[in-house]
Amino acid sequence: MRKDKFTPAKIIYNGVATVVFWEDGTKTVVKRSEGTKDDKYNAFCAALAKKVYGTNSRLKNCIKDAENAKRVKRVEINTAPLQVGDRVRVLDGSKIPNYNCGWTFGMEKYIGKICRVERVTCMGVKLDCDCYTWDTRGLEKV
Repeated sequence: MRKDKFTPAKIIYNGVATVVFWEDGTKTVVKRSEGTKDDKYNAFCAALAKKVYGTNSRLKNCIKDAENAKRVKRVEINTAPLQVGDRVRVLDGSKIPNYNCGWTFGMEKYIGKICRVERVTCMGVKLDCDCYTWDTRGLEKV
């Protein structure tokens, strides 16, 4: 069995509290909310989530951000489907909400550059000028 900082060494269920001791020597304590049924699986999952995110506040904010993300209106720059061989101009994708692959500083050097679509993938397209997968909203057909 793989042992890392997310591997439990010991779990203690004590009424409303669950204490998880981790292989890295730390411990996480979670308490069941009033009115919530006793469930060891949910208690461990809550402890693991708290371990991953550090605090309940960070975890709750992450959940809230993810719930709000689906409400963000997508900005469609280029709605025409791209095909292998199409010539495209690279736009500044850093301002596009929910940009699929995440804009990196390394992509800046391609802004304005005209490339050819080399391959269409499930996440976007691969261009002949670099190794990134491009969200089609960050490209303009020329």
